[in-house]
Amino acid sequence: MIKTVIIDDESSALSTIKQIILLGKLQVNIIGTANSVESGVKLIEENNPELVLLDIELGDGTGFELL
Repeated sequence: MIKTVIIDDESSALSTIKQIILLGKLQVNIIGTANSVESGVKLIEENNPELVLLDIELGDGTGFELL
């Protein structure tokens, strides 16, 4: 299983991504979600994911700033 985090400030997008992963029976383990650059950085630092699904525009900055 691939340790994955999702960072998106739209709850509907988070739900859709989770459903796609579950319905697709992908080898992905969602270990956390975040909704801002600040919480995303904390989530990544605490969990060391192998995959980050990242929105481009977040409420407090951009996905590029997070990277």
